[in-house]
Amino acid sequence: MCGTQVVEHGKYCHNCGVESQNGVSLQGDVNKQSLLSFDDFKKRKEVDRRSKFKKPSDKRQNQKKSTKVEAVKVQVGLVSGNGNAGHLKKVKGRTIPVLVNTNVDAATLLTTAVEKHARHFRQSNKFLDYVVLYSDMSVVNFLPGSSTPFTLERYKSDLLKTLFKVEFLAVREGRIREYQLWQQ
Repeated sequence: MCGTQVVEHGKYCHNCGVESQNGVSLQGDVNKQSLLSFDDFKKRKEVDRRSKFKKPSDKRQNQKKSTKVEAVKVQVGLVSGNGNAGHLKKVKGRTIPVLVNTNVDAATLLTTAVEKHARHFRQSNKFLDYVVLYSDMSVVNFLPGSSTPFTLERYKSDLLKTLFKVEFLAVREGRIREYQLWQQ
């Protein structure tokens, strides 16, 4: 007799149909093993819940390990200038998004931007020497106000802007030299 569905003082098991002996119920014995007390249930749930959470130190270690390189868009515009007047001016309609990695340095950003401008605008020549500028017309070699070499990731963390809103400018090398001489 299986005894899983024996009714108290019943004559047979409702699951298998075997007659019970002297109307004794075996149901209580079988189900006591499968039922948990509230305290046991609570302990089991706490263990399950804890296994799904990670410690804060584990999260930090995972973030450090997962410094993966992402492709991001930055805006790069063209600058023209009149060397005799000593000013540089951003050319309207010549700002385009450039797709680069977050760990890119100034030289790679420059070559990528100049190649894309040369593909889209006939006036741009990728064989001329260009320089990348910040929006304040200073040359991009180091992070602003420091001697740390430029990387896009570090610049973004210093600037606290999203990378799509970061704008750089490309200008021919001769024009920036004239501008710098005029400023002195």
